[in-house]
Amino acid sequence: MDTLTLEQVFAQIDKDGSGFLDESELKELMREADLEVSDEEIQEMMKMADVNGDGRIDLKEFKQLMTGL
Repeated sequence: MDTLTLEQVFAQIDKDGSGFLDESELKELMREADLEVSDEEIQEMMKMADVNGDGRIDLKEFKQLMTGL
């Protein structure tokens, strides 16, 4: 997936336009994908992706998560 596509996907997930993804947006994404995920699993996903530990996923962290870099 190229950088532009990742940025577009991020923007679609970032419903409030804050520039960050939070637990509620991640949970909504899973719901829209018809994936049943527990609150604990959402928290674990956030921990894995939130490299700087600020409780949110920024675009850089999202790109790292999606590309494995």
